[in-house]
Amino acid sequence: MNEVLSANWNLDIPLCLQLVAVLAGYVYAIGPFRFDQKIKEAASATQISAFVAGITIFAVAVMSPIDSIGEKYFFWMHMVQHLILVFLVPALLIVGTPGWIIDWAMRLPGIKSVLRYVLVPLTTFLISQLVLVVWHVPVLYQAALRNSVVHDVEHLMFIAAGILIWWPVLSRSKLLPRAADHVLLIYLFLLPVPTSILGAMIAFSEDVLYPLYAIAPRYWDIAARSDQELAGLLMWVPGKLVFWLAIGIVFFRWFRKEKTLVASDWISHRAINRSPPNRD
Repeated sequence: MNEVLSANWNLDIPLCLQLVAVLAGYVYAIGPFRFDQKIKEAASATQISAFVAGITIFAVAVMSPIDSIGEKYFFWMHMVQHLILVFLVPALLIVGTPGWIIDWAMRLPGIKSVLRYVLVPLTTFLISQLVLVVWHVPVLYQAALRNSVVHDVEHLMFIAAGILIWWPVLSRSKLLPRAADHVLLIYLFLLPVPTSILGAMIAFSEDVLYPLYAIAPRYWDIAARSDQELAGLLMWVPGKLVFWLAIGIVFFRWFRKEKTLVASDWISHRAINRSPPNRD
């Protein structure tokens, strides 16, 4: 147990430098670049905080003991890390990126012609869910645990999948806006279905699906089978709750818009009916 509790931070210098470069690029984009392009819309404090939080949480997820404990000992801890990379980090990065940065990038050759087909609900749903399901196939999951390069690719693909998931919901771009509310209700309802099924299959499997966890040292009185059950439940339940919360927010936003529209139409109708008759 002491070995688990004393798990150290893995200070990955190349990764740290890459994250610093991303933050420097962000600062340049919302500062000097914005002035050069004569863009009036400044990044808000909320956007800056969200972007920095996304980068910071990503660094914690991949360099803290969460990573080493998840790789060497507990499947459920690895699942926590993946949930952070799929649900939390991408959402913060999208919220933190001003829409005009995306709209400027859309002017680059070939970008718009590709993204306008990729960043729509049907495509984001299919690609993101395929990525999440395929990486949990035992042979690929085992490869990620054994090989650091494969593991890094897995993490990058999870973040990309998360961006695809959240783009139709959170986009700030005028050229690639979020989907209409009535579309989002269907989209958010369907999103947790594939991972819920996968989580249930993992939780209720009678066999340990990933052999490296079967032979990993057991601590805290958590057997390999119980560890797998907990990991499956984490994939199954919290992910569904996140989307249900999003459905509630989108529904009430849509309801409020419709109510305002109906009230506006009623006022306009009353004003027309009360107009004085034309005496000419």
